[in-house]
Amino acid sequence: ASYPPRAMAHALSLDWTHGFSSTLPNGVINLSLDDGVTKLAFVASHTLVVYTEANESNDPEKTGTQLFLQGHLNPIRSLLASDDRRVVITACAGPDAQVIVWDIEKGQPKRVINDCFGKRGSGIAGADLTPCGRWFAALEDVSFEENEKVDSKTKTKSESTSATPQRVCVWDLLDETNTGDTPVFIGTTPTESYVDRQTVIKCNPNAPGELITNGKTSVVFFVDDDETEEDEKRKDDDDDHDDDDHDHDDDHDDDDDHDHDDDETFSTVPTSSDKTHEKAHHKQATKTLRCYAPPVRARDFSVGAVGEFTRSAFVAPARPNASPGRGRCVTGTAGGDLLVWQGGGVLPGGAEAFEKRNMNPGDRRGVKIVKAHARGAVTHLGVVLGAGDGDDARDSAFLVTGGGDGNVRFFDPELRLVAWFDGLDSGGVSSVSFVAAASPSTARGTPLTASSSANAHAASPFRARDFLVATETSFVYGLKSNDFELLGSSGAVENAVLLLRGSLEPAVAFAVHPNEPVLCVCGARGRVWLWNFVTKKVSASRDLTLGGTHPGGSPTAVCFRRDGLGVLVGTKGGELKALDSNSLFETQAMRFTPDAVTRVVSSDDASCTYAAAADTAGAVSLFRLLGPIHEPRDGHDTARAFDFVGKHRTHAPETPCVGLGFHTNSDGDVELASVGAEGRVARFDVEGSTEEDGVDLVEVSDVALSGEAAGGNVRPTAMAFLASSLGGGDEGTGDGSDESTSESGEGSEKSGEGSESSDEDSEKSTDKPSPRVQILVADDHLKIRTVDCDSLTCVRVACGPDFGEHGPVTSLVPFREGKDDFAAFACDRDVVGIVALPATGDPRRAMGVVAHSGKVLQIAVAATKRLITAENGSGDTETFVFALGGGGVGFGDSENCGCILSVWRVDKSSLRRLQTSDPSSTGSATTSSTDPERDQKKARRLASKRLAFRMAGLLEGGPRGALVNAARDAFAFAQLTAQGELASSDRAVDTRYGTVPVSSVAGIFRPLGVYLTQREANDVSVEIRHCAELNKLPPPTEIDFDAFLVLFVNRRPVRDIRLTDLENAFAIMLDDEGDFLSRKSLLEMLKTSGEAVSDLELVEIARVLGGAGQNKSIKDLFPENVNAKNFARDVLGFISEG
Repeated sequence: ASYPPRAMAHALSLDWTHGFSSTLPNGVINLSLDDGVTKLAFVASHTLVVYTEANESNDPEKTGTQLFLQGHLNPIRSLLASDDRRVVITACAGPDAQVIVWDIEKGQPKRVINDCFGKRGSGIAGADLTPCGRWFAALEDVSFEENEKVDSKTKTKSESTSATPQRVCVWDLLDETNTGDTPVFIGTTPTESYVDRQTVIKCNPNAPGELITNGKTSVVFFVDDDETEEDEKRKDDDDDHDDDDHDHDDDHDDDDDHDHDDDETFSTVPTSSDKTHEKAHHKQATKTLRCYAPPVRARDFSVGAVGEFTRSAFVAPARPNASPGRGRCVTGTAGGDLLVWQGGGVLPGGAEAFEKRNMNPGDRRGVKIVKAHARGAVTHLGVVLGAGDGDDARDSAFLVTGGGDGNVRFFDPELRLVAWFDGLDSGGVSSVSFVAAASPSTARGTPLTASSSANAHAASPFRARDFLVATETSFVYGLKSNDFELLGSSGAVENAVLLLRGSLEPAVAFAVHPNEPVLCVCGARGRVWLWNFVTKKVSASRDLTLGGTHPGGSPTAVCFRRDGLGVLVGTKGGELKALDSNSLFETQAMRFTPDAVTRVVSSDDASCTYAAAADTAGAVSLFRLLGPIHEPRDGHDTARAFDFVGKHRTHAPETPCVGLGFHTNSDGDVELASVGAEGRVARFDVEGSTEEDGVDLVEVSDVALSGEAAGGNVRPTAMAFLASSLGGGDEGTGDGSDESTSESGEGSEKSGEGSESSDEDSEKSTDKPSPRVQILVADDHLKIRTVDCDSLTCVRVACGPDFGEHGPVTSLVPFREGKDDFAAFACDRDVVGIVALPATGDPRRAMGVVAHSGKVLQIAVAATKRLITAENGSGDTETFVFALGGGGVGFGDSENCGCILSVWRVDKSSLRRLQTSDPSSTGSATTSSTDPERDQKKARRLASKRLAFRMAGLLEGGPRGALVNAARDAFAFAQLTAQGELASSDRAVDTRYGTVPVSSVAGIFRPLGVYLTQREANDVSVEIRHCAELNKLPPPTEIDFDAFLVLFVNRRPVRDIRLTDLENAFAIMLDDEGDFLSRKSLLEMLKTSGEAVSDLELVEIARVLGGAGQNKSIKDLFPENVNAKNFARDVLGFISEG
């Protein structure tokens, strides 16, 4: 999951995750043993995190440790573990879904099952593992059609629809001969209309050939009929044997039971004889399971309605000699009920109903409904063996339920309530997990009968292993089972220990403190909180909606003052709020716009004088800051934090601001710039803006980025300030990096420590020219453009990091490491990485990792002083990249908010390799003390050739492909043309060392299918001069083939022009006035609008497009009425007549 080369992937390593996939059923498992150390595993998007609580001198400030098990690219859909925790499995969603069996102690995978269901569908919908850790079952996820919508009253679908079949597979994880990952059992859900999309699967712990799946409205059972017949015969034999030995005592029966245990192969670690049996068994072909879906009708249970199904479980514990179809099975509902399934009896509707549902006599049917939770849905179902010791204690089994009301309840096998832990009041229960079983034999437990369980219930107190409870709102509590008997239900809950706290709310934005290791995080439900990423503690929190009474106060964007003395928060209701940076006390609030705020930034001048905000209507607002923001003390009144200066509607609502930032130049003047999605770049005179005259717009450019504002199809996606020095070719961030480039809000701020080095460098280099203020802009064409802020001219275009389906770069945050400059970036989905600056397009100068499976909402960068310890021996700064992900892995998650904030540590040595880009070139040129200028020239030429070779690898066919050969031919033709087409003397052609005039470069693009506008051709010349300036060289008049190839690769569009592009262009010209343009109107636009076309050029266009010998005039070429389709077909010839 990294961008090439592979070695660069280590530039980012996961350091911590704040938050987890809290709504994932069973997404937290208890790995603790009886040694007093709390250890648990939880899912954070696509990563399995093993958390071990600190246990040193009971220090509450001591931070635990996190171990990250990474291997999935898609979100983890299931987390499973055997009773003894020797087997831990994760299964992910997606068409290339993986199942990974982990070695928790080593932090490595032991086995991987790839492509469980092939490329069809969406991967795994659910999975299950038997308590012994041997049998693993998975349920395929598929995309269902729109017609699968269920009537809310009848809970049924239209009879004319059919369900999309889903496959279920069962694997034997102890089969060492199955190298092809072939399942032991396979089945397919019915295609009848009464079966909806199945999302839950459970495997019978006693019979791997029996499974249950459920969706919202239907339940499907899978049965191995061969195994059922064998068990029926064995059951008859056992009944005869039981009749003969009816008078034997209970002790003898127990001995027999344990003898059977030793003979069975259900333990986690098989014996040699077991393995022999397994090898023989798995040489047989995969068995196909029969499936049936029992009918569920409310009138059969004397209830008004049966709620939507949620979870399912087999009640019987794992034990030998159990038969499929026997014992209870339950399915929870959204109404808090348990629907009990049992074999035998008469199916409602008689024999015909059996046949319609593909059911046999003895198959399971719904027999009754039991109320489990009165005030919420059944959100968790599981079975646990009781804990017992001594001669008088007997092991028992309990059905454990968790509810949407936050309660946890224990039922005996007869579904009688035995214990209850009510009142956690922290959201619905998503996981209940017990400490690891002491041994496989303990995990299997003692076989129970109805009479023995009843006697145990009457005579013995409730005894079970201690457990943890995870809630949908990101709480994880530890509870002691014995507290129920000692303290009662309320006392046991009051005695619960908070083990883990995830995100307080789904987050929409965050900001980094400039001087301290603290993040200010904004929640989607109105809360803001401060999280220390060193101590991993939340130090303060506040609800800006006042308990929901002021919904417009919900935060949407945030930034710290650049001196760290205050927090500025933009809200959904168009307010700007000033908060104390320690207590988050609100000192001032002002509503300045009716639209939601999307970005808030603070100026980087020494006095931190200004702040700016952007909103969804496209306006940019300016504020004057009045000093540090502090909570009033000693009875003093709250000081005013800011004044509103004014706002300018710079961008349109449909093309909002994608970047907003301040920068202070060397003269102390404060710059403010914004970039809109339409491609407009605007500069504002901050100090010249007043409350009387409003915000002063200095300059605006619609053409610098070739966006929609200039008639192009480029859409900017991210923006950041740069401060590039013309001296040594360095492009640094200074202190003016844009604080956020994500669509959700502001958040990236450089720390004070991180900027100290750049300040020292500037003091030492007073003879250097004044830095040129520049803007770095990423777009949806996978380019990174550098724009000079003074002239608003594009001075460089480079290929950005390309991760294919993960989308374009949507966040850019420049930072400095030593004397080198970099930018952290995030793609629209999944990927976060680092690119070395200046951006050249070289693939070796960028790397990326899958940081989050889903939309990446925002990134930030911070540097913090490392504590001096005996291990590191120094107090150097450490740089961290933070990534906030969304996409539905936690409570309240959506594409615009998320519960997982990951912290990535930056490796300095890997950064140096990124900046070097080609370590092999160091010292490769032969040095000569007599002619250093010649040596430098030779080194530059060698570096240029190597860069061109790497850039050519981004083209179809690579460095030796047809496209590079065509470029070489076009370059050679330009050399001939430059020497005179009518010359009679010999002309030299040399594409290795030869050059062409800079004025000819734009013409070489055209034979290669890239048609530059006059503005873009001028930008090419500007870029050539700009690169020469960076390297302290005079403006060149000629360039060689290697330099041209780099220009071509960087400026080449990532895709060809499509009909949709023409349709968009015509839509702009038509402006909602009809479906066609007249020929006269179109020709008038060509002659007068944009880069005007002269009459002579129109004649030449008609000659070329009309074809050889046609002699068409421009009027003959254009139809009388023109639209996108006939323009493409009749004029451009893009669409054939057929």
